[in-house]
Amino acid sequence: IRKSKDDQFVLVHDDSLGRLTGEDAIVADLTVAQLKKEKLLFKGKETTDVILTLDEVLETYEGDFIFYLDNKIKTLKAAEDLAQVIERHDAYTSVVVACTDFFFIAYLELKHPEINTVLEGFTPGKELFYKLLPGKLKPDFIASFASDIDADHVQWLKKNNLLNKRIIQIQNTYSEI
Repeated sequence: IRKSKDDQFVLVHDDSLGRLTGEDAIVADLTVAQLKKEKLLFKGKETTDVILTLDEVLETYEGDFIFYLDNKIKTLKAAEDLAQVIERHDAYTSVVVACTDFFFIAYLELKHPEINTVLEGFTPGKELFYKLLPGKLKPDFIASFASDIDADHVQWLKKNNLLNKRIIQIQNTYSEI
């Protein structure tokens, strides 16, 4: 997720719209109204679909799915704003907030422990870092790409009873969206 110019969370992965709509524009430079004018592409062809806000998705689908929010805004203000959206929709069981930034995740764990968090980029070699984290700041889940996992890491996860807290991401390359 990212934020629009008018400070709304929108469901967009990249910082620009190129891959999603074919437009050469930065998400943070456009308002939600401007973003909604852009039609999404599918296999290079324009669809009738538009970019959605997080509020729209939670209002429409809350309770139907668990949303893995791959957060790209790493400020503490964004963490607090995101917590407010989750609280407003009472979406604690419908949302998992993921981020590569430890401080973003630690802030949510400290201030909003009811929100499920994922520390992304937890690759082999970071095990000591995890052990040094105070319990209150540890994420609910840890994640990385499947290609980053090795047998020693799996053994460490088992030994530390963390295998059930591990999310494996499969990286897909999109030649045509």
